[in-house]
Amino acid sequence: MQKYLRNLYIKINKNGWKITNASPKTYKQITELHTFCKRAIMVNYFFVYMVVISLLPFKPQDPYTTMHSILFFLRNLPPFLFLLLSIVNYSVIFIMAYTIISYAFVLLYFTTFLQIQYMLINDSLEKIGENFRHIKAEQLVDYEPYQRQAYRTICKAVDYHIKLNLVAKDFNESHKNVLVVHLFGCMLSQISLLFILGLFGGLSNPIAITLMLLESAIIALTYLYCGVVFQGFNDSITFALQRCRWESWNVATRRAMAIFMLNSVEQIQINAYIFLVDYNLFIWMIHKITNVYSALLFINPEAIQL
Repeated sequence: MQKYLRNLYIKINKNGWKITNASPKTYKQITELHTFCKRAIMVNYFFVYMVVISLLPFKPQDPYTTMHSILFFLRNLPPFLFLLLSIVNYSVIFIMAYTIISYAFVLLYFTTFLQIQYMLINDSLEKIGENFRHIKAEQLVDYEPYQRQAYRTICKAVDYHIKLNLVAKDFNESHKNVLVVHLFGCMLSQISLLFILGLFGGLSNPIAITLMLLESAIIALTYLYCGVVFQGFNDSITFALQRCRWESWNVATRRAMAIFMLNSVEQIQINAYIFLVDYNLFIWMIHKITNVYSALLFINPEAIQL
């Protein structure tokens, strides 16, 4: 996956549009987007390490009072096996959480990179005729320099827009299997995390529970953000075209605009076969996490005869 993304990045970066050509308004938006991504990465990793630290047993534990009822069989395990099982579960939590979050950041990075390229396309459309604002639209119809600039800009934007759409679709098709694996990995890490909570705190550790739910929500929000941004790529192009002074364009430029509009009708979506990364997936993930936690929390320990 890393090799694929590296080659894809080199290819796009070599032939892509440069940020230096953007207007001050677009450059400011790109800077704010970059700052948002850095803060998202910091918050995610901070919560991961806080979850791991909150699960460490800083004081001696009495397994007969702190162990959850569904783990009662561990009371008779030899100390070596007990320690080995704890190490394995801690490793699963850290490795799966780190892997899932790292892939989420890879997806966030690539989504941001594509978003910047689409923003540059929108910026080029907004620049059409910026040197001819003082001329009325009906006079621009027969003004050759303006018509030449509009036609060349639209054709160049159409060509690059088609390439970006193909790259986005290829990225989605190449990572469907990875997304499915990460969905199951999320479930595995949640099970291991609940296992550790039951092992050391009887699901009564409010700090660990709160951090776990917050981190799960933040990871889901990261995927959700990428999915929503992907879906809005072509919508932003459509809105940019509608704001153009298309009434002052000649027939050839309007035909190019029509082709542009047709290409921007189709939505680009991130999906893992039947799982579409959108608001519904976020609600589903939070709902399942809450259900699992509630089911384990309200199990009556006295109902099990030891």
